[in-house]
Amino acid sequence: IEAYSGNLLWKARTPVLPLSLAVDASGVYFHDGTKIVAIDRETGEQLWTSENLELKQYKLGTATAPSLLVHEDVVICSQGFDFDEGGMLALSAETGKTLWKETHPSSGHSSPDDIHIVDGLAWDAGIARVQKQGGTYRGRDLHTGEVKREFPLDVEHNSWFHQRCYRSRATERF
Repeated sequence: IEAYSGNLLWKARTPVLPLSLAVDASGVYFHDGTKIVAIDRETGEQLWTSENLELKQYKLGTATAPSLLVHEDVVICSQGFDFDEGGMLALSAETGKTLWKETHPSSGHSSPDDIHIVDGLAWDAGIARVQKQGGTYRGRDLHTGEVKREFPLDVEHNSWFHQRCYRSRATERF
């Protein structure tokens, strides 16, 4: 729908997994249950689909939903395959081609895994099971997946740590 006029530009019927919708100036991106799809924002035409990314343990609801976001020319998705080890991948927002894939440690308790873009890096952390995963935050290059920065969780006695049952938040201001 065109924001200033209220006119319908296009409509489509397609599955969209919970919490997987992301939008930028040119596209609408989402996980349809088997792959990531990009649709032209102006016309509604499909631009591309990713490789097969079917979730192995997807259940209805948000606990195992993928986390998906778009930043500049990259679409990043966390695939919550299981509690201990999921996957994170980056795709070209223009072509849908896979740029890189890495493991993605769990960061939530009955919640989608976190991915944040801060200082031009894609951040993740194994903070759901700190004793097993270490609780280290890692900032990856958006185009290569190379770890550029990392730092440990700042909690003195982290064996008890249970942060929340929803995605965490991040800001560049603090």
